[in-house]
Amino acid sequence: PEIVASAAPKATSAADRKTLLKNAILKAEKYEESRDWPQAVADYVRAQQDFPESDVGTVRLELLLSKLQSGPDALKDSDFDQMREPLTEAAKLDVVAAMEVLGDHLRKRDPKASFNWLCSAAAHGRAAAMREVGLRYSNGAGVERDFVKAAQWFESAIQNGDVAAKTLLAECYLFGKGINKNETKAIGLLKDAAAANEPHAIDQLANCYHKGIGVTQDDKEAFRLWTQAAKLNYAVSLGNLGVLYLMSAETDLGKDERARAEKAVSLFREGIKQNNDFCMFLYARCLEAGTGVPANLTEATDWYRRSAEAGSRAALDWCRQHNVTLNTDENP
Repeated sequence: PEIVASAAPKATSAADRKTLLKNAILKAEKYEESRDWPQAVADYVRAQQDFPESDVGTVRLELLLSKLQSGPDALKDSDFDQMREPLTEAAKLDVVAAMEVLGDHLRKRDPKASFNWLCSAAAHGRAAAMREVGLRYSNGAGVERDFVKAAQWFESAIQNGDVAAKTLLAECYLFGKGINKNETKAIGLLKDAAAANEPHAIDQLANCYHKGIGVTQDDKEAFRLWTQAAKLNYAVSLGNLGVLYLMSAETDLGKDERARAEKAVSLFREGIKQNNDFCMFLYARCLEAGTGVPANLTEATDWYRRSAEAGSRAALDWCRQHNVTLNTDENP
């Protein structure tokens, strides 16, 4: 949809302009109700441009675009292509949610523009955008990799109330990336985030207890934490919990190796439902070895292939070693 020229004469009386604004918003609402997101955004932008004396257009844009960032109404790439122009106009009106949507959907097609829009959202105080800017610095996506700046952005996000950034900063402390290694600080951050039910933090904290990093090694505590994260349906924890069932008697199934193996397989299958490459790889290993499931090399090979196509480096190595052809144009 195009943003057409203003249809609201500036010489119109204040009362008439209120009526025109109301009608413009009602028109945009009808498109929103019919889930015509591109036209709804375009009309809200037009309303704000035509009636700058009111902020109702920007408020409605923030509400709509926040809804389209996640959940059942999450914006699809096909809709984004139609919305890029009105989204850009909305961002120019300081609609922060528009900046975030642009930053998200331009991630692959224009990493530099994506990074710049996220920086704009971060400059407007959006904590989630600060965290994402930190991730871009950490990964070198759209900007030169800089672990020091990544850690600084994670700290800024935390100061602005972002819980997930605590996990990312904890990882910086754990591995000494962009900041002096400090396992004590890392564990403190992970515990804070885990207390807020942040699944990535719970998973990482469980891993620390399993390996004895910054804490006394304790598989019972690792089991408790991975179980907690698995109940939140965090796919990586489903895989890690399954591995713990295979490796350790410090679970609710004790020394019953057969029951533990079957439980592990069921967890891997749950993770597969989320298209998790780690769980696919683990399930393939079980099929190959006959662990918790009848051995089936043909099926195992298929799951190794699927895991590799989903991004697993370990599965990709297995496929290369066994001359398995992937159904993708480019290897992960």
